[in-house]
Amino acid sequence: MLFISVMYVYNPVIKQPNKFVNIYPKRKCKKKTSYRVTFKYKTNFSGNKLFNVLPENFNFDVVNPDKAIEAGDLVRYMPKSKHQNNNHLARVIKIRRRIKNVSTGQQGNNQYVLRFNAPPIVDGDQIRRVKTSDISELVLVPEIEAYLCTKDYISGANLIRKYENAKKKTRKKRLRKMIFSGKNFVYKHGKPAYPKWPNNSKTNEMRQHLNVHIKNIVNKGFINNMNFTPSFIISQFSNKKVLDLNNLIKPSRDQEFKILKTSIIKQNNNDNFKFKELPRFNVNKHNIVIDLEVHVQLNLSIKDKLSEEDMKNDTQGRRVLRGAKNFLMNANSNIGCASHKNNINSAVNKAFSGGKKTRKKKRKKKTKKTRKK
Repeated sequence: MLFISVMYVYNPVIKQPNKFVNIYPKRKCKKKTSYRVTFKYKTNFSGNKLFNVLPENFNFDVVNPDKAIEAGDLVRYMPKSKHQNNNHLARVIKIRRRIKNVSTGQQGNNQYVLRFNAPPIVDGDQIRRVKTSDISELVLVPEIEAYLCTKDYISGANLIRKYENAKKKTRKKRLRKMIFSGKNFVYKHGKPAYPKWPNNSKTNEMRQHLNVHIKNIVNKGFINNMNFTPSFIISQFSNKKVLDLNNLIKPSRDQEFKILKTSIIKQNNNDNFKFKELPRFNVNKHNIVIDLEVHVQLNLSIKDKLSEEDMKNDTQGRRVLRGAKNFLMNANSNIGCASHKNNINSAVNKAFSGGKKTRKKKRKKKTKKTRKK
């Protein structure tokens, strides 16, 4: 796979084909159960907070951006009136369906309940939830998805496919009751929300089976030395001037990140994944899709990119300083000791300022005059 290098010079950004779509595309599973895998990540520049893996992190093309917004989708909030969460990412946690007005015959608007991932703090106030009935204020943000077809997690065989292919109503109703029982699904407000392990004779076998699939997807999707721009970084690693060094902010445009190492963050029972915690499972879809969520730890490297003008005025001294600053930034991101981190921070700040030292002027001591008696 070819990636355009923008190591040191700003170039027009060319969108890359989505690697996950190419290797694990969305498709109908003829004889197996369909699984959809999405990802969250942490990096050595972003702290312990998990973020959704998006096409923009890899600079991938966006696939199917016009699909209808559903509960569980990621959206960008673009309110028409002034709001401190403008242009920030949120998860649609609930959709309240509006009933048709009998007197007017008009259909009411759905209400979308949003939960924000990293909302800004403005004057000490942080808004985590918002409700809106204006669909035009929401822009769908497609997540990185990988699909696979394999045995269903309940029976270790094809119970779900039998349900999907059942033609007789009585058979379909019986199989539906078996699949969406409290043994196989977590219930919220009396309705199935997302799958859970049924704890039967096939559970351990299916755990191991899916763990192998997930490991292969991660190994093929997150490749060492691939460009990956995190959605947010801790402000001390940014080239922007900031007051608080511990805030989460977007990376500077003149920074480039690459994957050095990817590790799967283990879930319960040492699994490589967990069932995605949806607000409600769509039981009315003919083809059932089981959502899996994978968390990864990305160890990234960081480098500065230069504009063409900066390249013309570049000198050996500046290159040495830039290399030293990048080295210190990468070292700092992997150090846990606070005192060592503070020492490196001061060195990074000196590198930011071009290595110039400021000398304090020595003040002359005032001598008291003694009067002659």
